[in-house]
Amino acid sequence: MNREPSEVVAAVPGGDIQARAARAGFLLFNAEAAECAEHEEKNRSARINRGEVAAAPVPLRGPAGFVWGRARSARVDALTRPSPSLPARLFGLFTTERFVSPALPTMARFCPLAPVVLGLLLVAPVARAQTPADPVVVETKEFTLRQSDYRRAVLALLGDNETGRSAFENGKAFHLREILRDRVLHSHGRKLGYDRLPEVLALPADKQEWDIRRRTAQDLKGSLKITEKQLRARYDEAKPELETVQIRHVVIGFKGTRFNKRDFTRDEARELGEEVRDSLAAGEGDLAEAAREYSHHEASGKKGGLSQFRRGDVDPKLEEAAFSAPIGKLLIVESALGFHLLRVEKRWFEPSFAEMRAELEEMERAVQFEKLLDDTIKSWRPKYAPGYEPLEDW
Repeated sequence: MNREPSEVVAAVPGGDIQARAARAGFLLFNAEAAECAEHEEKNRSARINRGEVAAAPVPLRGPAGFVWGRARSARVDALTRPSPSLPARLFGLFTTERFVSPALPTMARFCPLAPVVLGLLLVAPVARAQTPADPVVVETKEFTLRQSDYRRAVLALLGDNETGRSAFENGKAFHLREILRDRVLHSHGRKLGYDRLPEVLALPADKQEWDIRRRTAQDLKGSLKITEKQLRARYDEAKPELETVQIRHVVIGFKGTRFNKRDFTRDEARELGEEVRDSLAAGEGDLAEAAREYSHHEASGKKGGLSQFRRGDVDPKLEEAAFSAPIGKLLIVESALGFHLLRVEKRWFEPSFAEMRAELEEMERAVQFEKLLDDTIKSWRPKYAPGYEPLEDW
């Protein structure tokens, strides 16, 4: 008994095969497909000559641009009505009732490619379903951020330029943290009702979200409690970079050093330094006069050898001696500049705690504010896609 095409398709395991074939939208044609067409045409001609079928062909179009004709019989006609695509028609050829048509065993015998096509059409939609076009970057109990959302947010942060576009692959975790912090501010701002303020609604649509975040950040920072103990701790952390030392020194260079004014050997330079030191220790002359007379460093020599600096400003060996030697003691130190006959005049911290108080409070408020945002993100229990995991210092 003949069945309607929908009945035949429904009988095949896997559901709507024609719809799946139409979605697949492709068919692999090669020399085997051409050979199959040739055999089918010969078989059709033989059957027409024997009077078994009518000669009206049913055209089937393929991407190779040739017409594949097939004899129409009453049985085949009922089963080959127009379908969405050529792959859908071919699916019908290899399902239940259609296989018994007299015209079809020839195709089954001479088309070894048919099972391959069938497998590809069945598997391809499943493979595509496993790789979504817009994958999830991070999922939280508050929202889900997809790759398209991430892209828009990064371009909003960095601009639609080379820097912004390269950020998709470089620094993913860093940029994602900034995006999530913005989400925290926006969420909190909506709870405070900033999105309903007339002055916010009066702004252009692309500026409203930014203004909500700005107002929320000001509100949260202002609510933080900063103690004197926290400010002192912050100042103590900065102290090594704030310490300043003042020294008076004579620089004596030698061959291979930066300041080699008199072409001394290393031993000759050291000897001169020791002689000047011994004279000063005996009370003969003073270090300022010795610097003007002997120093190869003209700038400090003109000032009587006076110099002041912070950590990281000078040669490491000179820095170590200047920040560790007792104040007022004469000593000889070798650096990349040559030998230094130096005396530490004083050390102090600049600026002082009182001078830095406002800056320290701002620093402490910023640290606590970022911690508040990051703690809120953690409370949302985020699940990150590979490559977007948070940095270790979060």
